[in-house]
Amino acid sequence: MGVTAQNISLSGNTTATLSFNNSNFAAAVNLTSPRYAMSATTFQGAVTLVKPDGGSDNLTGGNTFQGVTSITNNGSGELNFANTNPDTFNNNVTITNTATGRVQIGINSAGNLINGNLTINHGGNSTINTIIARNSGSTATLNGTVTLNNTNADPNGGIIIANDGTVTINGNIIVSSNNGRGVYFGNSSGSVTQTAGNITTGTFSGGTLSFSRFTQTSAIANTATLTGSTTLSINNSSVFGGSVNFTSPMLTSNGTTFNGAATLEKTGAGDNYWGGNTFQGLTTINNSGTSEIFMGNTNADAFNGVTVFNNTGYRIRIAYNHSGQTTTFANAVTLNSNKSAGADTWSFLVADANDSHVTFQSSLIINVAGALRSDHRFLNGVGSIGTFNGPVTINETNTHTGTIVTMGVNGTSTYAEDIVVNNPGWNNWSCF
Repeated sequence: MGVTAQNISLSGNTTATLSFNNSNFAAAVNLTSPRYAMSATTFQGAVTLVKPDGGSDNLTGGNTFQGVTSITNNGSGELNFANTNPDTFNNNVTITNTATGRVQIGINSAGNLINGNLTINHGGNSTINTIIARNSGSTATLNGTVTLNNTNADPNGGIIIANDGTVTINGNIIVSSNNGRGVYFGNSSGSVTQTAGNITTGTFSGGTLSFSRFTQTSAIANTATLTGSTTLSINNSSVFGGSVNFTSPMLTSNGTTFNGAATLEKTGAGDNYWGGNTFQGLTTINNSGTSEIFMGNTNADAFNGVTVFNNTGYRIRIAYNHSGQTTTFANAVTLNSNKSAGADTWSFLVADANDSHVTFQSSLIINVAGALRSDHRFLNGVGSIGTFNGPVTINETNTHTGTIVTMGVNGTSTYAEDIVVNNPGWNNWSCF
């Protein structure tokens, strides 16, 4: 067709279908139809595609979109691109869902390509998700900034990048969610690789931000701040190449490698279980929430840089429960306790379960501050082992007379260097 913009709108019933096959549009097109069929078609100009209603459409694919593309689903049916053959988008793409339907790109096809920025706005009230690379064998490469905004009101509705497929992102990632399920990278068996750019959050106050089988090879700093009753979940051999500064009411990390500096803070209620993580750089773990962090649950953690734990909330457990395994600290460790509220008497518990082991290769400093009782307990588990290869310093400025630091209960301790206890007011006790 010629260079005059085309406006094509079908209405009147929900079965009306706009079909393109082996076609070529030289100009911009504005399309509105209840149903679509599309294969091997090239759009040279901008495309605005709206699905107001109708049943679900599985588009064959093999299409090329050269201009800026806007895809909107206002209906109850699905609008699925690249079911069999991959689609190519050579400019910016915006996907918007407003009702109970959704848009998906890459159902079964490998080789889908978006060369511009991708923005997904997943709204409405539906149990289904907007998905890129849905099924096993499907792949997509996203070469621009990826901006994901979830406002879907249903707790099961959100945005998924790589459900069972594989996605490569060569740009920044910006995520926001104020409701619903949230945003997931690598969901069922899918995987995501980010080769350039970083991760940041807008307003993330509802749902879950999940990274599973997520690999970041870039070394740019990442920041994510979640509020409300949200969860940040990092699992299944994920790797972060850049530093991370992550804060969330609920925060879990299992089997993750942090290659840069890592600051992780839990701010809310609900116990969180971590294990099998590797921290390569300077690491700071903060609990300012009203529930526990259980580190070293099932699998031991490895800390290779200087590590600082700050507990101003409930409790932190280290080397919690990994029978026969050893949580290792290759560099200096500091435990800071300054509880701000609550009736719980514990602050840090280390190797608390049977046969859990912990090794401190360098110095261990325990700072017990504040006015609330803040007990510390090491090696409560039967068969637990603590190896202290550097000096141990306990600084007790806590003013509660009941506070006690117990360095061994049912386990075995080995100390290679000096032990220093500084207790200027003799208000509390340390036991070995």
